[in-house]
Amino acid sequence: MVSAILALAELLISGVPMSRSVVGVSLALFLVSALLEGAITLAVIQALEAIQPGFVRQPAAGRSFARGALGLAAVVLAAVGFLFASTAPDGIESLGHTTGMDHVRRLFTTPLAGYQLALAGEPWLRKTAAGLVGIVIVYGACLLIGRGVARRRRA
Repeated sequence: MVSAILALAELLISGVPMSRSVVGVSLALFLVSALLEGAITLAVIQALEAIQPGFVRQPAAGRSFARGALGLAAVVLAAVGFLFASTAPDGIESLGHTTGMDHVRRLFTTPLAGYQLALAGEPWLRKTAAGLVGIVIVYGACLLIGRGVARRRRA
């Protein structure tokens, strides 16, 4: 839901004309999708626990080497994956081209425009750096939200 809301907000801030009904229907569809994904995940976890109790382990307190190594491997694989990412327009860009909304006014320039970090030199480095910065931003947001939720549960 957060990514859906941010995507819609970005389109609205960019000047893409959308009626309230379009925004409302979009939010409703995203909400249904989020609820279905959550229900599916919950059903799978409960089914695994019913089939084999203890199969889904609770994370141990503290830090582990395996978790850190797995996280580092994920970041390296993502960085390599960014090098091979398609240069074709993504879904929102394609929709903009199809509907003629690709000529919108920009309020400001962003450092990650066009899925490239404007500060880097070579094109491959700009694309990879933008992907890694995106991962860091998403990780940081998830970490902050998770800590906020944990504090509320403890209180």
